[in-house]
Amino acid sequence: DLRALLRESIRDLKKSKPNLSSSALAGVLKIAVSTFGRIENGEVKRPDVATTTSIISACHGEKAVKDVLAKFYPEI
Repeated sequence: DLRALLRESIRDLKKSKPNLSSSALAGVLKIAVSTFGRIENGEVKRPDVATTTSIISACHGEKAVKDVLAKFYPEI
């Protein structure tokens, strides 16, 4: 489930960067604060590719991005 993967990834990022607020972390990821919050709360089923790529890359690295895109965005 993409929604669960992104929520867990955000939680992991927050644990690894405890000195950053949600707003600051969203800024680092170049994601709107409101979108970041909605993803964190599980309110977004399938965010755009750029947002997904940003979160997955920051948390799991570039190789994981390829796998996630292939699984959840097969049209790309």
